[in-house]
Parts: sequence; structure tokens; C-alpha cells
Amino acid sequence: MRTILRAAFAIALTAAPAAGVALAASPVDRASTEAALSELERDPATKESVADAAKQARLALDRATRMKAAGDDVHARLAEALAHDWAVVAQEQARATAAEQKAAIAHAAAGDAGAQTHRARAMLEQRLAENGRLTAEVAAAEARADAGPRDSGSKTDPSAPPGAAPRKAGSK
Repeated sequence: MRTILRAAFAIALTAAPAAGVALAASPVDRASTEAALSELERDPATKESVADAAKQARLALDRATRMKAAGDDVHARLAEALAHDWAVVAQEQARATAAEQKAAIAHAAAGDAGAQTHRARAMLEQRLAENGRLTAEVAAAEARADAGPRDSGSKTDPSAPPGAAPRKAGSK
């Protein structure tokens, strides 16, 4: 924020001589400057972020009033132009603050999305590992089933009670 203020102040100082020439062609509307400042100061979301620029604008307007009262119209117009420039700086600060807030919200949402993605990836990896383990178990069970019990000539009678001895080949 301070960097923006310094840059705006530097621009205002370097543009002041040129503004004097420009003011002769197009005067700044004091009422619009005051209206813009009032609007910015009324909004609680921007009031704090634009306080310095608004204060500088108000001071410039006061200087302009004193200069007009003293009969120095040229410098009064310059002071009004400076106040207008500070009001523009305040408006830009308000826009920058709003953009920063939106960026912070987007950053938080991106962080949440990243966390959700991380959890989903971990769950997917867990499911893939479980799938691999189950595939291996099925393959092992199929291998055991294919090998089956060795046929030594005896057959198990399906109607025999469990635990009964197998019958010999050739016997009924």
C-alpha cells in the first residue's frame, strides 16, 4: 500500500507543472472530487485502506479553499487538481484492496481444492493397492484350485459324511 502511495505522490509531483498548463484548458470539478471522497470514506470496506490518500485529498482541498480566499486562483486550481489526483489514488487503492480480497478468497479456494485433490489421490492409491492385493489373492486361489488335490486313485464320495475315509478305486 505504501508503495502505491509513494508512486502516486511521485506522479502527482512530477505532473504538477504540467497540470497547471492543463488546468487552464480544463478545470477540475471540486464537487466531483468531494463526492468521490465521501463515497470512499462512507464504505467501511475501503475506509481504512484509502485513509491516507483521502486525508491528503482533503488537505489539498482545504489548501485550495484558503488560496481562493486569498485571491490566488491559479494555485487554488492547482491544489484542487492535486486533491482530484489524490481522490483518484484513493479510488485505485479501493480497487486494489477489492482485488486483493478476491485474490485471497481465490487462494483459499485453491488451497481447499488442492487438499481435496490430495485426499482423492491418496484414496485412489489406497483403492489401487487394495485392488492389486485382491487380484493377487484371486490369482493365488486359482493357482491352488488348478493344482487341486493330487489324485491318488481314491475318490471322495460326495454322499459320505464329512471326515469319512476316501474310497479306493474299484470299490463301490
